[in-house]
Amino acid sequence: MRSGSRAPNCAHNGRASRRFTELHPDERTAVVTFTHDPKIDDPALCAALQSPAFYVGALGSRRTHAARLERLREQVPGADLTRIHAPIGLNLGGREPGRSQSLPWRRSSSSATAR
Repeated sequence: MRSGSRAPNCAHNGRASRRFTELHPDERTAVVTFTHDPKIDDPALCAALQSPAFYVGALGSRRTHAARLERLREQVPGADLTRIHAPIGLNLGGREPGRSQSLPWRRSSSSATAR
């Protein structure tokens, strides 16, 4: 984790599934994936679906999300895939995904107001 970050409880660099065990996601945790890379997003989503996180979201088109659901059905049988909010984000009309990272985020009780 990055110290001094605006979101100090974020897992960066695509290691989200491993970082989940360190973060101990709870019912105050929101998980958003947005790399557009199944090798990074899918493990994070699998971990999120097995946690009590209150929100699980993923960027991507409707077609991308449909393919994602098919992969996740095989990877996490019996998981409640309806917990995944998708597609999320703004419709900018783009055809190429931008480069990003997966970020599990937990709002602490001390950060009740957004800045």
